[in-house]
Amino acid sequence: MEKRTFTAGELAQLVAAPAYVMALVTGSSPSGPLGSLQELLATVQGIRDLAETCGDTLLMQQLRERLLGEGAVEDFRQGLQTFAAEALERDSAPETAARDQALAGIRAAGELVDSRGTMEEALEFKLFLMAIGQKAAEASREGGFLGLGAVRVSDGENTVLDEIQQILQL
Repeated sequence: MEKRTFTAGELAQLVAAPAYVMALVTGSSPSGPLGSLQELLATVQGIRDLAETCGDTLLMQQLRERLLGEGAVEDFRQGLQTFAAEALERDSAPETAARDQALAGIRAAGELVDSRGTMEEALEFKLFLMAIGQKAAEASREGGFLGLGAVRVSDGENTVLDEIQQILQL
């Protein structure tokens, strides 16, 4: 398949996918205020780090510009606000609605790169999303008492990571 530039609308859909991954992973195993903050900060830093080091396909170049360029923080914040607003419109149970919205967003992004990008772009983008999910899951220890018996990645987070991997057909 020849390389093509993704439209602004398609890029916006793909840029939102890391926020969906973050929302699913961090929501799968509540870590308390400090743990949630650690997960959020680790995810945002992970997105930046991964965007800087990810491959050089045309898609990843475009995403890197959107994720690291001027206005990236505002784009990410707007994406999270849109995600929350759409989730609440869809369902009266916010947790269920947010989960469904995030899964739908990840599925749509995966289908978009499968249909519009090269095989290399699709694989690279999907692995990028999985790496973001892993960073969010590993950001704070879960369970235990005063750190004793805590695990780096909870069962809930592992389940969500497996679910994302299935949705992305990896």
